[in-house]
Amino acid sequence: MHKVCTILVTYNSTKWLDQVFDTLKAQGLLQNTIVIDNKSSDGTPDIIAQKWPEVSLVRSEENLGFGAGNNLGIRMALAAGADFCFLLNHDAWPVEGSIQTITKALVENPSWGIVSPLHVQADEHTPDSLFARYLKQAGTTYQALTDSGKSVAVPFTNAAAWIIPRRTLEKIGGFSPLFYHYGEDRDYAERLRYHNLQLVVAPSYTIVHDRGTRPEGWKHAPQRQVNAFKIGLHQRLANPNGTALSRILKASSWWLGNLKTALGAGYIAVVPAALKMVWTVVVQHHKRAAVRKEVRRTGSHFIAP
Repeated sequence: MHKVCTILVTYNSTKWLDQVFDTLKAQGLLQNTIVIDNKSSDGTPDIIAQKWPEVSLVRSEENLGFGAGNNLGIRMALAAGADFCFLLNHDAWPVEGSIQTITKALVENPSWGIVSPLHVQADEHTPDSLFARYLKQAGTTYQALTDSGKSVAVPFTNAAAWIIPRRTLEKIGGFSPLFYHYGEDRDYAERLRYHNLQLVVAPSYTIVHDRGTRPEGWKHAPQRQVNAFKIGLHQRLANPNGTALSRILKASSWWLGNLKTALGAGYIAVVPAALKMVWTVVVQHHKRAAVRKEVRRTGSHFIAP
């Protein structure tokens, strides 16, 4: 049987600890679980150490962010002989199916670089709204996948529950240091595509992603939208695919589209923020170019000791 290491990056996660770790234990995944705690202030690492001592726990002295935290966990997992890394959000847990069916499919399909299970809400039945959006963008639906039972390649799903084989990590590496929190998974999906590997959704495995209800949109959560605006801009410019001109055109379209939408929602404060983004883009050009050059080569980027 292949060795699967589950990796969680936690931050003030007490709300979900019992559900997540008890589920992992019930599915036989806890003994090979690695937790990187990003300097939680609510006692998260103490609870984990006390209740689930079999977990390998790292207490970071700083908040590393999602990407760097997972990179550390991946490095530890590969050093421990993992054949597969199961990246799991601290607010997510498996509810149906077996991860061994996924690892078997990954072995049988070398063009599959990552497999994502289906994502449902906390009621365990309703499709996660963002996940459903990603499926729609890929030309399918949650219902179509569950009805057919067939796995399908998609351009993107978020990294709340990615199952990644060692071969992918040794070819593509870990998450880019250009992204601290958010955007790193989209960037990774583009790098996957550059190296002719697929991101696949498998309906045989399902996880809950308990996002809860959060305000969204320029009217209700403008600061969050500004952050997404900025990350999306950098992600399009960091993309290893295409030409410099295509990246500039896509980034410009993104910038103008978000600016128009924000102004249409009455959020005038987006103007100075958008202008600042342009300046930051110019300043960080050489950093993005250096990383893009690196990730176009094969290798264990950002996770090598």
